[in-house]
Amino acid sequence: MRTPSQETGSVRRFACTSCGRCCTSGPEMELSEAAALADKFVTSLFLKVWSLPLTRRSRGTDASGRGSIRTDEEVLEEHRRHIGRFSVRDRIDRANARSLHLTISVRTIDREKGRCPALIDKRCGIYETRPLSCRAVPLHFSQPDSQLARSLDAFVRLPGHLCDTSPDAAVVLDGDRVTDPSMRQARDAALEMAKADRAWKNAILSLMDDPTAAKAAGLPTYHEVVRNSDAGFASAVSMLAAWRVARDRGIISASSFEEICKKQISLLKTEIERAANLELAGRLAAMLSEYERAYAGVRPRLPMLSSGGE
Repeated sequence: MRTPSQETGSVRRFACTSCGRCCTSGPEMELSEAAALADKFVTSLFLKVWSLPLTRRSRGTDASGRGSIRTDEEVLEEHRRHIGRFSVRDRIDRANARSLHLTISVRTIDREKGRCPALIDKRCGIYETRPLSCRAVPLHFSQPDSQLARSLDAFVRLPGHLCDTSPDAAVVLDGDRVTDPSMRQARDAALEMAKADRAWKNAILSLMDDPTAAKAAGLPTYHEVVRNSDAGFASAVSMLAAWRVARDRGIISASSFEEICKKQISLLKTEIERAANLELAGRLAAMLSEYERAYAGVRPRLPMLSSGGE
């Protein structure tokens, strides 16, 4: 085991030691990734509104890791632009001096706390098909470039992490430039996937803007997601709601919808047997019942809305 000794200055070195310590939960994914991994993870649709202040006064911070000084205003605006590449709605809330950014993603429902369900011993059981959020570790694509050095430094210092940051490890970051080809590719691919999934997310959002349509679809309203986010937690519903939106809007075919339901039914039966507690088993059983009804053909059609809007 190498002793972490992260370099100072602009260069950051990193090598994974396969300790498995960062795999403490299942991955967060884009919608289309969840479809591709429907036989691997039981998932929920995950909705959150991120709040950023409109202005921030400061004397300047070394945000890049290269020794150049950027003001907090510049860092804030970079963060706002970056989250805007993943969000499906961006709004200015002048009454509260903030900008709001709605993200729609997918989270796994883990069978036990503190462990990704894909782990086999300490190794990833789906390594070749793992999601982009895993491929980008520890330079996650949710972080803007100027924050990567700070984020990496915090990551390798987490208790229990056995990351190799010695002089023998590869350089992965030089200032705010990602030098590792695989991590850079994962970050770029995440942006492209977010763009490709935008039509699907907009279809979900169009239902969330109408309380009646949202209830029929099993979705929260946009305002409910804002309230929940302001209270400090995200909104999560069964991923079946998203599959139905995709089917009824022609984003996936009826046969693809049925195949996804079939995969989730099989996986849910296995996960119920492995569930760590009765509460989780009951939650999974309720989801299983929903998927079985959907697969059997009890698939309520969603109302067709001409346009979104509040």
